[in-house]
Amino acid sequence: MAPWQRVTSNTKPNDWLDWLNATTSAMLESIPGEIIAKAAAMLPDAASASDEPQYVEVRHGGHWIRIAFRRFMYTRGKMTRWVWTAASAEKPPR
Repeated sequence: MAPWQRVTSNTKPNDWLDWLNATTSAMLESIPGEIIAKAAAMLPDAASASDEPQYVEVRHGGHWIRIAFRRFMYTRGKMTRWVWTAASAEKPPR
């Protein structure tokens, strides 16, 4: 497991309790893309990383959320690229 990294956000969802009790996919969908992009930029190079998921904690709506990133490979012609894609989000254990 990668060391924890943190990114903060000042945005707050409209109905926090409903959002907090939502499923992990709904949690991920409610996090703005710019926060996910900042978190993904903190990860190591996807081409040379292991296949294990990488985790980043982000602060969104006044609470910490843990996002799991997985490597994704795509090809276009003869070129192959590896990128990080957000797979899930959950409330981290404290």
